[in-house]
Amino acid sequence: MDALQNNPTIIFPQTIYFTDDKNGEKAINDSLSHYNSHKNLSIVAREKYSYELLNKLYQVPKKLLVPDIVLSTNMQDYGVKETNRNGVLLVFRSDLEKSMLDKDREFIKEYLNSHSLNYNVTDMHSEIKIDKNNRLECVRNKMQEFVSSELIITDRLHGMVFAAITETPCIVFSNNHYKVKGTYEWIKYLPYIKYVENTDQAIKLIPELLSMKNCKFDNKPLSKYYDKLAEVVKRNVN
Repeated sequence: MDALQNNPTIIFPQTIYFTDDKNGEKAINDSLSHYNSHKNLSIVAREKYSYELLNKLYQVPKKLLVPDIVLSTNMQDYGVKETNRNGVLLVFRSDLEKSMLDKDREFIKEYLNSHSLNYNVTDMHSEIKIDKNNRLECVRNKMQEFVSSELIITDRLHGMVFAAITETPCIVFSNNHYKVKGTYEWIKYLPYIKYVENTDQAIKLIPELLSMKNCKFDNKPLSKYYDKLAEVVKRNVN
């Protein structure tokens, strides 16, 4: 970025988060030295918490608040096809952003087993190397897992987002910072996506969400934000 300071640069919707320690402080200072010296930079935050931090820290010329870019699409854009739905898909983190306790995950599995509810376990990572030749197929295959399920239970941001665009009922837990909750605020008007703080809330919702049929994804309420981002891109692309 430092070598291209005169070039128009747009950072698409991202979460802005720094740990509250020396590493986080160093990361802030490093980013300030690069971003604030760039005179033709647009940074896009994907939820209000990041947007507040963006305005507090950075002096870049253009700052925008726009939902996660995947929510501007739908499953037809990826060639995902409707199919018979069966069972529950568990999509849980196993990295540093994990906040759910192992015992809570096991509690959910025990509930599903005790109610004779079939479930599969997956993640948002791919087991194969992704390149420009196979990336669409990888995304389509992952989405097909979602559209084949009756219910998603996840603590992953894009577990929730994929559930939304594949019109799959979803229970979503928070991770260890605000990006899941912040993104949920954009789509809480979708009745089939439910945010919970604990397993008790989740268990109570499972029967209700399993009974939901013919869910429909509507991103029209978000379109005005994507239009603003499109205007910035058009102004900077010859």
